[in-house]
Amino acid sequence: MSFRLVFGPRAEEAYEELPFSLLDEFDANMDRLASDPTTLSVPGTFPFPANRMVFHFSIDDHEGGRWDFAAHFRYGSEEQTLHVIALTVLPPNSPA
Repeated sequence: MSFRLVFGPRAEEAYEELPFSLLDEFDANMDRLASDPTTLSVPGTFPFPANRMVFHFSIDDHEGGRWDFAAHFRYGSEEQTLHVIALTVLPPNSPA
C-alpha cells in the first residue's frame, strides 16, 4: 500500500523553489517515501523538531553538485496519508 502525500504550505513553497532539472528525481524520492515510510524515515531529533518523522535523501545535479534534502512529515490520523510539513534543502556548497 502506498500512502497519499499531502504537501503543506511550507513544503509546497520549498518545492516550487527547486530547480526544474531536479523535480523528476525529487518526485521519485517522494514516491519511494510514500511506498515505505517506516523503513525510509527516522524520528525527528535535534536539530529537527521531535514531533515529526524525517526522510533524508540526496540528488546529484547535472553539474555534479549534490543537493541534500530532509522531508519532514507526520502520519495522517487515518494512516493512509503523509502530511509533508516542511522540506529542508541544502544546495551544493552549502555549509552543513
